[in-house]
Amino acid sequence: MVRWGLIIAGIIILNVGSVGYFWQTDRGYSFPQINEICNSDLGKLAQWWGEQDIRENCNFAQMVTITIFGFVILGIALIIAGAVVSGERKESESIRITGKDEEDNDSLEILKKRYAKGEISKEEFDKMKEDLV
Repeated sequence: MVRWGLIIAGIIILNVGSVGYFWQTDRGYSFPQINEICNSDLGKLAQWWGEQDIRENCNFAQMVTITIFGFVILGIALIIAGAVVSGERKESESIRITGKDEEDNDSLEILKKRYAKGEISKEEFDKMKEDLV
């Protein structure tokens, strides 16, 4: 069974990152766009010659951009973890429900087939079945 909780949490966090990526500021730019402008040569020059306000806005845009990409990476990691962890849970859930692992069930099936083919007698079948159970 798939760990749907992890997958749903990953999708929600991925959507939060996507909304943050495309969110427009009051001037019509997204934070990754502002960060790109600040990291351009002209943006660096403006930060160097400009006022403290420009540097603070560029630093804030950089922090928001890093946070947005962090949300995207975390969301993808949770989705992958929810899909990968599912295989381990399926096997342990089978053992918990039946009290046996799948190898025990396979052994009993093989024993039944051998009895059905006439390879072993009823007494041998019963004795071997008791050993398995």
